[in-house]
Amino acid sequence: FKAPSGNRKVQYKATLATATKIANDIVACGGTRSDMRMLVETVWNPMVHYIAAQSYLSDAQMDKIDKALMPWLCAACGYNRNMAKDITAAPIESGGAGFIPMKVAAKIGYVQHFIKNWRTPEEELGKLIRIVYLWAVDCAGVTFPLLEQPDVEIPHL
Repeated sequence: FKAPSGNRKVQYKATLATATKIANDIVACGGTRSDMRMLVETVWNPMVHYIAAQSYLSDAQMDKIDKALMPWLCAACGYNRNMAKDITAAPIESGGAGFIPMKVAAKIGYVQHFIKNWRTPEEELGKLIRIVYLWAVDCAGVTFPLLEQPDVEIPHL
């Protein structure tokens, strides 16, 4: 799915097709607002957000998928389909709709995968991550662990 030009068109089209099918199935099944919300949380989020965390899609491509499908899912859940993106993504506790944008879900997935592999030093990937980290610390020329002080800017890394 990785294109030499870096535009990932095949992966984008496949992800869009999967997301569109799931969204259409959720909207077509009917039900109450709470039923639709449950389907979004139990079907849409695991299927589409897991794909996002495993993909190489750009933020713009993920935004296009969200822009095409989230209005339909919002409307199915009883929200205005033209609601501002900030309100759609805001937590329910803050008065928002609580829909997680695809690029946010992807970035959460990236961090989860990093932590999972970091915590398995006996696995090959865990070993490689630690080697790359130690190499980065060595190249940075610092005496402190980089992950413990993320607020310190190191411009040459």
